[in-house]
Amino acid sequence: MMRGKKSTGSASTPRRTTRTVSGPLDDFLHPSQPRAAPAACSFSPPKMAAARALTEEISNSVPAIERLERMVAALPTRSDLTAMMEDFRASFQTELREVRTEVADLTTRTDALERRANLPPRLPASLEDDFSEVRRRLDDLDNRSRRHNVRIRGLPETVSNEDLGTCIRSAFLHVLDDPAITDIPLDRCHRALRPVPPAGAPPRDVICRVTSYTLKDRLMTVARTRREWEVESYRLERFHDLSPFTLAARRALRPVTQLLRQRHVPYRWGFPFLLQVRLDGTAATIRRPQDVPGFLLRLALPPVSVPNWEAGGIMERPANVG
Repeated sequence: MMRGKKSTGSASTPRRTTRTVSGPLDDFLHPSQPRAAPAACSFSPPKMAAARALTEEISNSVPAIERLERMVAALPTRSDLTAMMEDFRASFQTELREVRTEVADLTTRTDALERRANLPPRLPASLEDDFSEVRRRLDDLDNRSRRHNVRIRGLPETVSNEDLGTCIRSAFLHVLDDPAITDIPLDRCHRALRPVPPAGAPPRDVICRVTSYTLKDRLMTVARTRREWEVESYRLERFHDLSPFTLAARRALRPVTQLLRQRHVPYRWGFPFLLQVRLDGTAATIRRPQDVPGFLLRLALPPVSVPNWEAGGIMERPANVG
């Protein structure tokens, strides 16, 4: 043997043995080659665990599918949704009608409360009588402070304030027609305290105070014989200067005085305020709105509606004449 000399023998690489691996489809693809049965005592835990997991997965998926089928079957159909919407609409309309009814009731109650709130509180009967008497007394004092005054109606606005006194004195002298009286003493003379009326409207009244009450009373006695007096182309009317309360009361009792005039029943006004009638020995008097029904019944007159003049124009409550 020589060092470094290679062997001349033809040595070949051994062939690798091919292992045949059987798959799960071999039974279907190669049915002619029977597969060896496993030994009776052989045990392969991995394959049995996989089979058990697959079996459990299949067994678990069956109830899930059944549950899904039941859930799909339980879903509402179009008819169910339509019926549900109809029920909802009916219940909603019912509740809406109830709400509207409650709102209407609240509106009615609110209106009644507002009307009641606009009225002053009703006084007890005793205080109401006392209040009425106090009003009559105050009205009497007001009229006493005006007892010297005369109210002239019809004097045009063209007469200036400086000429009012001269014009009124001339008119009074014309009415008295007494040569012995050459002058009418006046403490003051002015127009009614309100804005100047527009063109074409009636002029404001003229109020003057006659110093002598005797002369004033004589002047009013003569003036009552005629409604209008023509003085210097002016048609004038003369009235007592009465308080607003007295004027409101007389205006409120106008339906009663119209009945009396229609039946030719004489009546008179008194102070403190009253309306008095004496007929066939029967006396009837109105001092307050509550006296109107008894007054009409005593004189056999038909009932009429009379507003409460004691309210002073600020109350909406009618007179308690029942």
